Amino acid sequence: MRTGENIHKRSDGRWEARYIISYTPQGKAKYKSIYSKNYSEVKEKLKQATASKNNITNFFNITVEQISVTWLDYIKIYVKQSTYAKYYDHVYNHIIPYFHRAKLQKLTQTMIDEFIKHLLMFGNKKTKTELSIKTAKDIICVLKQILKYARKEKYINETFEFILPKLLNTETKVFSQDAKERLLLYLLSDTNSIKFGFLLMLFTGIRPGELCALKSNNFNLTNNLFKIENTLQRIKNVDINSKKKTTIIITKPKSDSSIREIPLPLFLIDIYKNLNYRTDSYILTGTKYFIEPRTCENKFKRILQEAKIDDTKIYTLRHTFATDFYQREKDIKTLSELLGHSDVSITLKTYVHS
Repeated sequence: MRTGENIHKRSDGRWEARYIISYTPQGKAKYKSIYSKNYSEVKEKLKQATASKNNITNFFNITVEQISVTWLDYIKIYVKQSTYAKYYDHVYNHIIPYFHRAKLQKLTQTMIDEFIKHLLMFGNKKTKTELSIKTAKDIICVLKQILKYARKEKYINETFEFILPKLLNTETKVFSQDAKERLLLYLLSDTNSIKFGFLLMLFTGIRPGELCALKSNNFNLTNNLFKIENTLQRIKNVDINSKKKTTIIITKPKSDSSIREIPLPLFLIDIYKNLNYRTDSYILTGTKYFIEPRTCENKFKRILQEAKIDDTKIYTLRHTFATDFYQREKDIKTLSELLGHSDVSITLKTYVHS
């Protein structure tokens, strides 16, 4: 499949290009295929077939809902399952309900601006109050991609302006020295698999989803390191035939740089050995069964209560590791690699605190 084009090479050696000829009443696109023995020829045929698109009355009646559903179908093969689930949620919970049957050809800049204002004031579907700025920004970016796709496919010619709301500077806290000492005292007392997992986060900076997917097979005690190669998430279930609203997935991390080997502090190696993990068991349970990030977060909050530490997010462990490491080593490149970032600017902006 050529990125950005509905063209792919078939198993019989021919190239196939698909383009939309109409829509069903439910908003599903109906496609027609063009075939050729070489890529350049099928691309030219596709260009000719779609050039007359705006002369077909049907295309003037396309709604925002229909183009949104078509875009979801198009983008699905290019993004991770978890990313697609977020896109699906934004489209069906926010974009389609707001625009509903609005015609794509009649979309105006004022309508776009009113949608952004609506998200910021009443976007929370449960409470009818404002959405978080980050969520609103994510939804706006999805609509922007949909309209960019519509222009590429020649459904519209107009270019819209998207003024994204600015994210507030809400830094995640780091543990004070006193809180960190109390937390360590608690985690090192009668350490079990759960406590060991939180020690790993505090001294290596791994993410909660990575911790939930981590297994004993990922540990290499010969070289005193462990490997992050999976992450565990609960995402929205986009299967309309399923009775479950969400589903658990274990996949590769969000970027290639997140697949990494991390050195183990010596005292953690001793604790790991004492826990006698079975082969291929999850680190947080010591069994073949995993726990999900939300459960992990709840267990962390209970530990904070028992250790008499102020409530904070589980990501405070990761932020504390990053800040401590940078203060001690002043090596931002190594820290970025340990955290699994693709760019050191992300590390500096997000994880290194004064």
